[in-house]
Amino acid sequence: MLKYINLKTISFIFLFIFSLLNYNSNFLNVAGTQDFYNIPSSNGEIESTDGIIYGLENGEFLLGRYSRENFENWQDPLKYREFFEKKIKGDEFRKYVSAYGLQVKLYGKLHQYFGLNLQNLHLINSIIFSFITSLFFVYLQKNFSFKQSLMFALAIASSPWVIAHAKDIRWITWSWYLPLFSL
Repeated sequence: MLKYINLKTISFIFLFIFSLLNYNSNFLNVAGTQDFYNIPSSNGEIESTDGIIYGLENGEFLLGRYSRENFENWQDPLKYREFFEKKIKGDEFRKYVSAYGLQVKLYGKLHQYFGLNLQNLHLINSIIFSFITSLFFVYLQKNFSFKQSLMFALAIASSPWVIAHAKDIRWITWSWYLPLFSL
């Protein structure tokens, strides 16, 4: 059976596992310290988690955030994770109107129907992005060599800024790369 597995297949599998480990857990610590990796630099993920909490309550998953006036809550940049796990609402939900919020609708339904926690949603994001990164390797070989295609995919899978945002359910970084498949 192993004689039928070629170098391209092994490379695809390696890229998938390598990128999954980097995207979901900063495996090689490429994205700097764990604090840098674990604390979203934009603090935007709360717009998705609060939108899911709001949707569970009101039936409509929207991008936005609750106003929470307790300043102590904002001194801990990871407090939103606790809000999400415990479904802690704020005083008023403020809809984010500059974006449709497809990610909130998608991940909200996954959470609602399957009870997925934030780590599970991060893992789903990482799996999708790892698959896309691995597909780059295959897709680019139409116009580039094996080595060039592999280096491009490895560059994405080991980029500190990509890794820092890869699992984030607000920015769904994998979606930024989809237009490359239209070329």
